[in-house]
Amino acid sequence: MGADYIGWRGCPLQQALGPEGFLGKLKLRSYRSVIETQVPPDRRDAVRVRIEVTGRAPRDLAYEDILSELGGFEAGIPDCSGCPLSEGRALGCYRYVTYPIEASFERLLFEFYTSRVTDEQSVAWQLHEDLVSRLPRDPGAWHRMRGPTPGMLAELVEPLAFEWIDARGAHRVDSARLCEALFITLDDPVMIVAYARFWNELFEWLDARLARRLAGETPGADALASRTLREIQHVSDLLNASVARASTDGWHVLVDA
Repeated sequence: MGADYIGWRGCPLQQALGPEGFLGKLKLRSYRSVIETQVPPDRRDAVRVRIEVTGRAPRDLAYEDILSELGGFEAGIPDCSGCPLSEGRALGCYRYVTYPIEASFERLLFEFYTSRVTDEQSVAWQLHEDLVSRLPRDPGAWHRMRGPTPGMLAELVEPLAFEWIDARGAHRVDSARLCEALFITLDDPVMIVAYARFWNELFEWLDARLARRLAGETPGADALASRTLREIQHVSDLLNASVARASTDGWHVLVDA
């Protein structure tokens, strides 16, 4: 369970399958991998899994059905080798963030965000104004689905909170709403630029922390070694590769979170 990211540039394979079809094939690939990792060959015929893709009804498929529907999809197409989004890999336009996101990453993310959100010139403030502050007031899935057990969205049992006062009044934000706003489809060039900038600034901030660590300060090695952080780095790379052509060619980033 996690967030699926697809850099969408409308290559022949993407056009042929459409967003739901392309994502559906990717999910089939993931299920095939899980089955082959966890189930002995002589027992795979008995396996059935439920495939859920946004925009499509759930389907129950057997292992053989998955192999049949995948066909040659995993090999990609010749265009993959030169695709600006793929890093030379077949289907390299796909990235994934595993749920639950790690507690160490959520703490690090929120520390970075709250260090910038009071600055009206920052991208953190811009995201707060345009997205985070406009989310419904009632608690959402990122508030409810918490804990270290499988099926949750975040390991941290309680979201972190931050309050501040400026000339416009009092403000409050928590890490659940921040996460909800960060894991969304980016179908506007302005959004792709803003989110690419946000993640780039996070990694620049981390570089500064590492420099201070080398000077004797310890910023939290567990967070810097986070699996979620590594996955977000791959997402950041995808966004950076999409920025230049987002406004000219309509490239965008689909997210099924």
